[in-house]
Amino acid sequence: MFPLEARTVLFSMGLVAGVMGIRMVSVAWRRVNHPGFLNWTLSFLLISLCLIGMSCLNLLPFILTGILPLFGVVAALVLIHNGLCAFTEVSPDHRFDMALLGIAAGGICFFAYWHDLPGGRSLVFSACCGIMTLRCARQSWRPARRYLEGRIPILPLLFLGLCALSLVRAAVIPFHPELYYEHGFMRGGLQMLTIIAAVLLLVGIETELMLMSFRRLEQSLIDSEGKYRRLIENVQKDYYIYSLDRQGCFTYASPSMRDICNDDPRTLLGRNWRDLFVMKDEVLERIERVDAFCLEGRVPDPVQIEFEHPEYGTVCIETQKQPVFDRHGAVVGIEGIGRNVTRQRRVEEELLRMATTDSLTGALNRGEFMRRAHAEMVRCHRDGVPFAVLLLDADHFKLVNDTYGHDVGDQVLCALAQACMAHLRPYDLFCRFGGEEFAALLPKARSAEAQDIAQRLLQAVRGICLRVGNATVGCTVSIGIAESLSDEIGLQGIIKRADVALYQAKHDGRDRCARSQELPAASA
Repeated sequence: MFPLEARTVLFSMGLVAGVMGIRMVSVAWRRVNHPGFLNWTLSFLLISLCLIGMSCLNLLPFILTGILPLFGVVAALVLIHNGLCAFTEVSPDHRFDMALLGIAAGGICFFAYWHDLPGGRSLVFSACCGIMTLRCARQSWRPARRYLEGRIPILPLLFLGLCALSLVRAAVIPFHPELYYEHGFMRGGLQMLTIIAAVLLLVGIETELMLMSFRRLEQSLIDSEGKYRRLIENVQKDYYIYSLDRQGCFTYASPSMRDICNDDPRTLLGRNWRDLFVMKDEVLERIERVDAFCLEGRVPDPVQIEFEHPEYGTVCIETQKQPVFDRHGAVVGIEGIGRNVTRQRRVEEELLRMATTDSLTGALNRGEFMRRAHAEMVRCHRDGVPFAVLLLDADHFKLVNDTYGHDVGDQVLCALAQACMAHLRPYDLFCRFGGEEFAALLPKARSAEAQDIAQRLLQAVRGICLRVGNATVGCTVSIGIAESLSDEIGLQGIIKRADVALYQAKHDGRDRCARSQELPAASA
């Protein structure tokens, strides 16, 4: 029979190894995440099962208590070695591992069933354990020095101690087989001391492995923080990274925010963004809505905000915000990244101006005028209100070009356009229709009101006086007026009637306006 004391020691040490494995499982679940840690966790759980299995000798089948536990311990050491290889990002020698496991399985089974050499199974087991612990000591030397710097690398020494214990055991067996029972276990106190020493060494190994893993995790966090801090601190000046608490006070501001706050970004910490930037009420309300959306735990769409900068004037920032959660899922703040789109917006506005206005006079071009006029006509028909169209043509403009040159002609056209736009209503449309011809759309204007506006334009244009050398250049226009008809669809009809009226004004002597009759243009 297996001594009760040894059985108790084996079972107790198995529980100790099980506790170590469970502790590694709990730590891996919460904090540590690398492939080697999983191997180490499985190895200690496997050792625990093997020791508990050995303690049930003569109570369970021999294969479960005298063969599989010995092979399981060797396999656990192989797992530890593979975990060290994964930890150091080195490919393990799987062929060697498989060969060693094969020798261990074959040797243990051979001496258990086909050869009655006393201690033969323990000899094979101890030799295989010594080889694997020696490999583990070699593989753990470099990471122990790297992550456990400033102290003696204990982990390789623990593996070497376990290796020495295994090799001494293997060396003693052939010369003193009388120390073993028929099942190959050491007798009395020597047996218990050997088991206790091995498990204590494993406890030290487990502690060092966890400590090394934590140091690696800490180092990776430091490296990651340093990398992202460098990225943030070296971000281009037109990009801004910030974080706010629930009240809107800054908790972080990237160094690039110096451009928009004219001060050290560290002075922003603890200050509310509402007290730092001058912006319109509608912009303030827009930001409040976005912040409220974030504090509800949702991610809003990017939003553009404008504020007044003491040096750069109006600044436009496009910002993307998202909520920040604590570990319980509660929103504790807002973080965001902003991009200065002031130059981009100015370029877009300039491109839009070039696409919609006449480059010479600044009035709308013909395409934009037709688009807006069509939308205005649809609205007027829907609301049942009238509108009118004016067509203006500079009188004797060819004579101005031929006499003074095209540069003076351009000046005359600019002055004419500016004079007309200055005397139209804010919601009227005015464009350069082509050459020296201009057009205006007058919403909510009947024929009489359109004639009054036309008379103001005639008077304004008569006041143009340009000095060219010793000469004075003036300008007059002829204007055709057409009022919308109730059954008229499209702009072409009213523009044709205004064109007919324009030629009537030309025919009547120029520098005057003429109103079209309420007849189709073709009949006129």
